[in-house]
Parts: sequence; structure tokens; C-alpha cells
Amino acid sequence: MMSDLSAVSGDLSMCGAGPLSRCGHPCDTGNSLGVGLYCTIAQNPCAGTSMAKICSALVNGATPSADDAYFCTFVCDSTKPDSQCGENARCSCMPGLGCGCTNDRCVQPTG
Repeated sequence: MMSDLSAVSGDLSMCGAGPLSRCGHPCDTGNSLGVGLYCTIAQNPCAGTSMAKICSALVNGATPSADDAYFCTFVCDSTKPDSQCGENARCSCMPGLGCGCTNDRCVQPTG
């Protein structure tokens, strides 16, 4: 079953443009664990999710960049299956930051 991580139902024009982002855009709803839900430092709905309590925007630089990310996540174990992150998500690791669950649309192809 494919879960829609891209938008809520209804009029998407109400979502607005949002900041520069490589991952995470207004109206992204996340999966059943909350991974992929749109968040910012100022508007952080992550605490209300079942697992993804951390907003990835916490590690964005001081200057907005197209490499910034705005989605709810949680720490994952790269030695365990991606299913730990819920549907349509996987465990992704970044040097110096550790590993966190990322929705599949945000993961760069490896090959």
C-alpha cells in the first residue's frame, strides 16, 4: 500500500511556498510514525507524532539554502531494517550527525 507523503487532501494552493528545501515542503503529511511531516523551527508539529519527534530543521545552517531540510524524523539504527522508520521511509546516515529516518522521496539514489 502506497501512502501519500506529498500533501493533504483538499486545495493545495493553501499550503504556500515555504523555504528553500531539498526535503520537506508545506503540506507534506508524513507516514504513520510522522516521518516526513513538514516542520520548521518556528512551527514544529513533530512532538505530536507517534515517533518522529525531531525536526530536521534543527541542523540547517543560519543562511537558507537549497540543501536545507524541513521534516520530522527520529534516530534510527543503520544495522536494522528500514522498516523501523515506517512506510515509505528509510534509515539514512550523515557524517557527524548520525542516522535518522528519512522519507524515500528525500534519499539520494546510491547508484
